[in-house]
Amino acid sequence: MPRRPQRQEAHFEAAAQAQPLGDSLHMLVARARSKTRAQVAFLFQLPEALDIPAEVESAGYRICEAAIDNAIGHAGARRLTVELSLRYARLIVRVADDGEGFDAAQPAGLRERASLDTMDACVRAAGGRFDVRSAPGAGTCISAIFPLDIQPK
Repeated sequence: MPRRPQRQEAHFEAAAQAQPLGDSLHMLVARARSKTRAQVAFLFQLPEALDIPAEVESAGYRICEAAIDNAIGHAGARRLTVELSLRYARLIVRVADDGEGFDAAQPAGLRERASLDTMDACVRAAGGRFDVRSAPGAGTCISAIFPLDIQPK
C-alpha cells in the first residue's frame, strides 16, 4: 500500500513548485493570519539572487509550518514572528511566539516531543542545526540554521 504524503509534504510540494522559499513562507504566513487572531509578522532579509538547496528549502518550510501550527493550535500565542534571514553564510529560519511555552529542560509530553523530534530530524537531514528555547509562560523560539556555500560574484 503506498504511503500517503504527510500534510507538510503536500503543502511544501504545492508551494515550492512555483515559489522560492521566501515566497512560500510569505504564503504560509498569510494563511496563518487568516486562521488566527494572533498577530503574525514575517521578517525577510535575503539577497535576491541566493541559491538555496532544495533540501534546505523543504526543511525550512516544514519547520515553519509545524512551529506555526503548534503556536496557534497548542500554545495560545497572541504574537508570532517568522524570520528568514542570512547571516555569515548561514540561512536562519526561526519561529518565535509568546504562547504558554514549556520547560525545555524537562521531558515534554508525547505530542510535543514527537513534533520536536520530527523537526530536529528534518533539519539535520538537510545539514542544519536545530534549536529550541522555551520556558513556562515565556513562549517558544524554534530555530533552524543551515550553512550555505555562498560563492562571491
